[in-house]
Amino acid sequence: MRKYKITINDKYEANGSRFLNFDLADILELIQERGVNLTWQLCHLDFIDNKGCDGSLLESISKANSGSETFIKWNDVEKLGKCFNQIIDAKLIGKNKDEVIIISAFDSSFWEVITDNQTIIEKLKVRFKNIEIDDID
Repeated sequence: MRKYKITINDKYEANGSRFLNFDLADILELIQERGVNLTWQLCHLDFIDNKGCDGSLLESISKANSGSETFIKWNDVEKLGKCFNQIIDAKLIGKNKDEVIIISAFDSSFWEVITDNQTIIEKLKVRFKNIEIDDID
């Protein structure tokens, strides 16, 4: 199957600056049906303002940020989407023998989802307005 990179750049303007008008939780909601069946690797995550993330998840983030291979469960992936006021940079890889989904944030500027799953691509196209889809195969 062909893989696609979906770049999401939906923003709003306030006080002369532009800000993303969505976060990781919005993406996770769209992939939940597939995401729950994948093994998730947290590669790195930089954030602003912890809103109540538990110690074990913060420990996993620290481990991943130090370069250690770090695997987390889907419910912890979902918690990442709700724990922080802002995610600056991140990379999560979900995979099983049939599928790989990569979710990345870049400098609070945009998010990317890499997948070959057409249902996820269609959901992203419906939910987000400012997206680019690139064939990466």
